[in-house]
Amino acid sequence: MLNWPVDYIIFAFLLVGSVFQLDGWQRLGKLPLLYVLVVWLVVIILSNLAQGGEGSWYARAAFTEYSKSFLIFMCLFLFLNSTGQIRRLIWFQIILSGLLAYQCIDQVATGVGWAGQRLGWDDGHGGRAKWVGLWDGMNVLALLFVISFPFLIQFMFSPWNIFVRIISFLFAILIFQGLLLTQSRGGLLASVVSLFASLVLRFKPRTALILGAIVLVLAAPLVGFLTTRGLDDSDGSKSAAHRVDLWAAGLEMAKENPVFGVGKMRFKESARHKTGLSLIAHNSYVENLGETGFPGLFVYIALSYLSIKGLWHVSKQVSDPKDRSLALALLASICSYAATSMFVTTDFILFYVQLGIAAAFCSLNGFNPTLTLKDFLCIGLIEIGFVVFLRLFTALFFAGAMS
Repeated sequence: MLNWPVDYIIFAFLLVGSVFQLDGWQRLGKLPLLYVLVVWLVVIILSNLAQGGEGSWYARAAFTEYSKSFLIFMCLFLFLNSTGQIRRLIWFQIILSGLLAYQCIDQVATGVGWAGQRLGWDDGHGGRAKWVGLWDGMNVLALLFVISFPFLIQFMFSPWNIFVRIISFLFAILIFQGLLLTQSRGGLLASVVSLFASLVLRFKPRTALILGAIVLVLAAPLVGFLTTRGLDDSDGSKSAAHRVDLWAAGLEMAKENPVFGVGKMRFKESARHKTGLSLIAHNSYVENLGETGFPGLFVYIALSYLSIKGLWHVSKQVSDPKDRSLALALLASICSYAATSMFVTTDFILFYVQLGIAAAFCSLNGFNPTLTLKDFLCIGLIEIGFVVFLRLFTALFFAGAMS
């Protein structure tokens, strides 16, 4: 094996190819979201440098990690030159997700995955399906499956032809089966959020309520699936008590250093000192609040906010029915991803892939959302509301536990 850094080689080729995307560079220069991402990178670096000591090492590590996500965002924006290309990219993503879902089925049946990986958390009574590399965690693999659902739901209805509708329905069944085999509670909750977001955006309120009720009835068997797994997994990281301990720890980190937090990628280290648990919070907002402070959480929320604002505008203005359907699918995907961040760690490459596709779609339809004073106030209120909720929830939980 040559042991070459494959990701760096791929990025080098992408950057060379991007030089020829002249129209893309012109559109990129007019994109406000790009500058918010630059601010996010600066926040990530400063959050670590402000800690002193090992902070410089963590700053380099965090910059290396998140600059990859930044480059992926840029390349997606530059290379996607038409809505037709975006549709093909989404179908490519759906097909790959379908292959991984089939891999999950085969892995559970044989005990070994296509890459030779064993089942996750296999205690002798059956384990959880997983993949390798970036998707070697059950929750992140489940999240990859979940983001396919808003597109598949849109593709099951007009203006798409009957062939696309049938294929979408079959892929939805296959991918949902793969999701179940990951045994990810967060993934299942995310799928419910994704379904409701898609229904509310796709149909009139009354129709959405009726379909939502049907979804609830059909999803009822999942409650049994969730409860049979119990509250504690093999490492205890999924228990309700540990989750709230970690949420409280994240809030405490922000209280101790409200401007910079404890440093990006250092939540587990700080949580170990505060709770004895070297675990992540399974909540991206809590983790970013603890790691980057209140300014960092503001910028992180702004990334989703700008994307949602742009997609909402385009979905109301675009005339082509297929583009409108795609806009609603992207909007439901971003909204459900933002909601899912409350109970799953979602701040990794997949998030920036979604941002890149959404930004390219909005730009190609002639709209680049900007942050106005009203938007700053809205984001600030969202952040304040979240922090108040977090404070009350953790206080009430611990009060109940002590009674």
